Amino acid sequence: MRSDVNRYIDLATTALALGIAVEPLLVKPCNVSRLWDRGNLTLGMFVFTALRAVRLFDNCLKDVKMGIFRFGKRIHDLVLDVFTLIGENTCIGTSILLVPIAYATYSMLYRGTPPSDIVSVCTYATFLVRKYSTYVDTLYFYKVLRTIAPSYTRRSIGEARCPDIYSHDYDIKIIRGNISLWEVFEESSQIDIVCAQVVDCYCDVIKLCNDIVRMLEDNKFIGKTLLVKLLLRYVDTMLLRKYGREIAFELCRILLELIQGAYDILDLAFVNNAYCRNVNLGSFADLIACALSLVVLDSLLKNDYDTFRKLISAR
Repeated sequence: MRSDVNRYIDLATTALALGIAVEPLLVKPCNVSRLWDRGNLTLGMFVFTALRAVRLFDNCLKDVKMGIFRFGKRIHDLVLDVFTLIGENTCIGTSILLVPIAYATYSMLYRGTPPSDIVSVCTYATFLVRKYSTYVDTLYFYKVLRTIAPSYTRRSIGEARCPDIYSHDYDIKIIRGNISLWEVFEESSQIDIVCAQVVDCYCDVIKLCNDIVRMLEDNKFIGKTLLVKLLLRYVDTMLLRKYGREIAFELCRILLELIQGAYDILDLAFVNNAYCRNVNLGSFADLIACALSLVVLDSLLKNDYDTFRKLISAR
């Protein structure tokens, strides 16, 4: 029994990291893909990030064995590690999403109750952050945000309790207010679709997981179809923060029409090169990466290698 648990833990680690590497392999305008870079970001950077993420998840497993949860530190460690080595932020969004899922998955496997499905994993991940995150997690989270200084981060991360990210006394306010990472995510969820997933049991990511499984049966261009589905449902957080609501909605409308009308890789390349230089759908990419990890996790834990093989061959 113990050897089976160890095997599934090993497979879970692979699955969690694999989504980071597979996401940019999909052909999607406005994101890095196997066919084009995006500014300074390249496919190789995301492959490297996935490799470094294995170390992160191993550390999450060690935490679980000790009965502790260090959400903020683990997010901080991966993002800072990658940023220091390659000079770019490739994983703040995916770290926010995948660290709680890693803790949930390892906790369930380690106590001998393998996840029955991805919904149970996501529900438990949300529970863990709500119950066990502390102001220490928040301090680590603020620290890494201040270091990487993402362009889409406004001067304030929240509206009520959470202090300004760039405030000189942010740490004192966090400690005095005893502000947990859950509270930060809860406030940020109003304007950030990534943080909203952790708060809402990953409801939008789970929809993407179901979409992916259906697409694999038809062997479609997964990247294009996933992007269309997201544009039909939401506005990317990065666009909202950069351009405001009105312009962001209009950009998404135009992109949706262009991508829906792209029938092959050449069309998608044209849309990307002609219209996407100043449009970054980074939050959508984070959701897709998380969904890919969950689909791989679900398939490997169920010994469904057919789904797994189709996924790593998808475009």
